[in-house]
Amino acid sequence: MTAFMPISRPASMVFLVCLNTAAQKLVLRNIHVEKKPGQESGPVMATVNGKPRRILPEATQVWAVMRGKNALVLIPPSEKEPQNKEYHLRFYDTSVHKGRFWGTVPFAQAEFSEQKLPDGGWTFLLSGVDPHSKEPLLVVADIYAIRARLVAAKARTPDGQSLSALLAPDMLAIFETTTPAQHVQFLHDASAVVIEPDKQPVTGRWWTDGDVMSAKLNGGAQLDWPRASLTRVVGVPAGWRLVVRLLQPLSSNTAKEGMPVDAVLISPALVDGKVLIPQGSTLKGKVTKAQPVLVIRQASGRRVPLVFRYDLGLLRITLVRPAS
Repeated sequence: MTAFMPISRPASMVFLVCLNTAAQKLVLRNIHVEKKPGQESGPVMATVNGKPRRILPEATQVWAVMRGKNALVLIPPSEKEPQNKEYHLRFYDTSVHKGRFWGTVPFAQAEFSEQKLPDGGWTFLLSGVDPHSKEPLLVVADIYAIRARLVAAKARTPDGQSLSALLAPDMLAIFETTTPAQHVQFLHDASAVVIEPDKQPVTGRWWTDGDVMSAKLNGGAQLDWPRASLTRVVGVPAGWRLVVRLLQPLSSNTAKEGMPVDAVLISPALVDGKVLIPQGSTLKGKVTKAQPVLVIRQASGRRVPLVFRYDLGLLRITLVRPAS
């Protein structure tokens, strides 16, 4: 059995639209980046319900997508980010007035095309030149995230068969590798979770070129796995919730970091109809964070939960118990 620690999904960036239209859908027309002479970026402007409005504070390029219903934007790195940091690609959903992080690209300008798929989904292609390698780069995305990066000779518009391999729907699962011994899960939002024996899980973002699955870890390292080297396994996916009963009382006023904690699973962990962790399994772990409730109440008036981590073989899962 393989299981993964839940990871927090990248929080969707909320773009504030200065309109009193919470209950109605925006109609964006003439969307563009308004740049001053010599500037790489500027505010995103659009005609909304007949009036010019600023939609986003800054971008280098923007495209109306999905028949003009939504927008795709390239946002420059912040001044706090190190040099050579990549540009953020975000999808702006007008129906909920929110943006979704898709991943990063090295270029500030790109050529864009989109295609509606037979199943009703959409795919998006951005082609540009990597300023570091000076080679052409083609980025392929669906409505959730970047799925593929094609460099140099591979950076050409894919046909229907190769497009399916680049979107990689068959790779959204848990896999085992042998060199080195690892388990990796590729998630729907392009997050990746990697576990090695006796090590803490590490996370990052994945992509493919059709033949190789790659992940850029949050620490900066890049891992690559030929698809043929990955063996699909059954396991408890990242983000899975387990229902447990603590075997000893705990209080945020007395608990200390590192304190041992025992719990028992009161509902089996079912994945695709299979019991992977049976009811009654014992989980042993430790308190990873605890703050006295009274201190938090005085500071903010809110109750802060205790956070526990339990380890069971390869299982690493964070459980939250409301503060007493």
